[in-house]
Amino acid sequence: MLHITFNIGYEGRSLNSHPIYYQIENFKDFSDMLRRDAFILACWASDNYISKYHLYLYIYIYEDIDSDTYNDWNFSVKCENIREYKPYLNLQREEMEQLKIEISRENKLNKILNF
Repeated sequence: MLHITFNIGYEGRSLNSHPIYYQIENFKDFSDMLRRDAFILACWASDNYISKYHLYLYIYIYEDIDSDTYNDWNFSVKCENIREYKPYLNLQREEMEQLKIEISRENKLNKILNF
């Protein structure tokens, strides 16, 4: 079992007031989530007037092996290195706002249509 906490930030500073916590079976589930939600990460940068090129994830992983043994890792990931994040790097703030509206509209339509 992996216990993952992470902060979204830049230059060693956190943008979220409390770490985000996940309890998962394997790291692939976490990396898939980051790829799937790359737009949300780009929104953190845009909403906080930070260059999307300078956004980082500060990640801490704790792995239970047995009752007496564990592994832990602490590292950072530069968001621009996430493949699905790259399309948002050059978008201006206004373009991000428009994209948020479009995605919100699409999500509402999908909810109505039960997708």
